[in-house]
Amino acid sequence: MRPVLKYFSILLLLLLLFGFAQAQTINMNIPDTTATTGDVIKIPVYVETSLTGYDVYSFRLQINYNNNYLRLDSVTNVDAISESWGDIFFNQTGAGQVTIAAAGSEILEGTGVLVFLKFTAISSGNSYLNFSNIENNYFNEGEPEMIFDNGSVYITDPPVITV
Repeated sequence: MRPVLKYFSILLLLLLLFGFAQAQTINMNIPDTTATTGDVIKIPVYVETSLTGYDVYSFRLQINYNNNYLRLDSVTNVDAISESWGDIFFNQTGAGQVTIAAAGSEILEGTGVLVFLKFTAISSGNSYLNFSNIENNYFNEGEPEMIFDNGSVYITDPPVITV
């Protein structure tokens, strides 16, 4: 094989491999959980695909929930993979919707909890916990892309004891 063709083939192979590696999507998950009316619950938002190698310096999330069943108390990144960034910012952008944003100077790596949502269960029933859409949920400026696994909270009334 000619040296020029050999180098061109290697370069093409590297470009293809790099392109496929960068096209991977990151799986995001909010797990299903149960609660009792009056409970304060801490719901994790997981990154299930490793962020290592993606140079993630920022993220934005927008999560919808049923405000007839849940009241958002706070959002925190204490004990989460984004904790080194310091405080995160969140805003209730509508009834039953929270938008979360954070950025830092350190690259996020690995998998784990990205943030925790702290809710109070205010009524019995079932509330969805859904990522709104890809336009409002992203790392950096959209790379790498996210895939969503939505969750729910099933809330029951506390038991009644009669004597």
